Amino acid sequence: MEPQYSWGAHIPFTVSNPIPAAGIAAAITADEGTPPDPDTNFYLRNIQAMNENNIGFAAHITLGDGVHIDGTHIASTIVGLKPSSRGRITISSARIENGPIIDPNYYATELDRYAWRTGLRNITELMLGNTTLGRGIIASETPPKGFEPMTLDSTDEYLDSRIAHGAFSTYHPMGSCSMGKVVDTDLRVIGVDGLRVVDASIIPIPFGAHLQSPTYALAEHAAAIIARDTDDLKTVLS
Repeated sequence: MEPQYSWGAHIPFTVSNPIPAAGIAAAITADEGTPPDPDTNFYLRNIQAMNENNIGFAAHITLGDGVHIDGTHIASTIVGLKPSSRGRITISSARIENGPIIDPNYYATELDRYAWRTGLRNITELMLGNTTLGRGIIASETPPKGFEPMTLDSTDEYLDSRIAHGAFSTYHPMGSCSMGKVVDTDLRVIGVDGLRVVDASIIPIPFGAHLQSPTYALAEHAAAIIARDTDDLKTVLS
C-alpha cells in the first residue's frame, strides 16, 4: 500500500442531514413536557443539519475484534451537530494546578437520542437497503462484542443501547463560555477586568458545521477588536 493512504482521515464521503420535524417535535415534547412552538423553537423554525454522516473506505483499528484493515471492512460514523444535552463544568478546588470537573452529559435528552437513531437508520438503509452498497457490496455490519448486527428492523431500544455503548466525543467542544452569559460582544469576560476569551467556547449555540473555520474568523474578529481598543487607549493616554 502506498504510504500516503495511511495519512489523515479515510473519509471520502461526508454528508450533513436534517431529521424529520415531526420526530423532533415529539422528542422535545418528551423532554420538556409540552409541545414546542414550530415557529420559534430553535430546532424547528427552519430546516437544518442535525447529523453529519461519514463513510470511509478503511476500517478503523479501534473498532474491535473481527474488524480488519485489509479491504474486507469499511467504516461509517455519525456526528451529532446540534446537541440539546447540556453538561457542567465546575472547579474541583481553589488550587490552580487542580483541573476542573467536567460532566459532558452526552445524550441525556430524547432529542439527541432520536437524532442519532435517525442517523443510524439512514446509514443502515444506505449500507443494507436497496442501494448500490446494499445490493452488491455490504454483506452485514460487524458489531461490537455482545451485540447483534444492525438491520433495517432494529428497534429504538437496540439503537439506544448501541449509542450508549459506542458514542464518544470527536473533541470539538464549544459553548462553555458562551457569549451573552460569560462574555460580552467584545469578548470580554463579564464582571472581570482585563480578560477576554477568544476560542470556540464563546459560541453560544450549536450549529451544523465544523468549528475550525468559524474559530479562525472569530480570532480575526478578536484581533480587530483588541487593536481598536488598543488604539483607543493610546489616544486617551496621549
